[in-house]
Amino acid sequence: MLQDGISCYDGNKKENFTLRAHILAWTGDLPALSKVLYLTGHNSYSGCRFCNLQGTLNETNKHVYYPLQQGIDPKQLPI
Repeated sequence: MLQDGISCYDGNKKENFTLRAHILAWTGDLPALSKVLYLTGHNSYSGCRFCNLQGTLNETNKHVYYPLQQGIDPKQLPI
């Protein structure tokens, strides 16, 4: 249906036309976007939907951190 469009009527010009619409942006809070876009949640190793930043797991509290520099030892992260 996206390729073919739908037949619509223009009341101003009094003629039919083919309507084609595409979603350009989708907004919402992180849980809603995660569900709609099939993304992982904010506490996952790849929590950002825009970049390739990888998280580091802290074994103490089982939380994933995103340090500014990659390759940091998780035991050296501040709690």
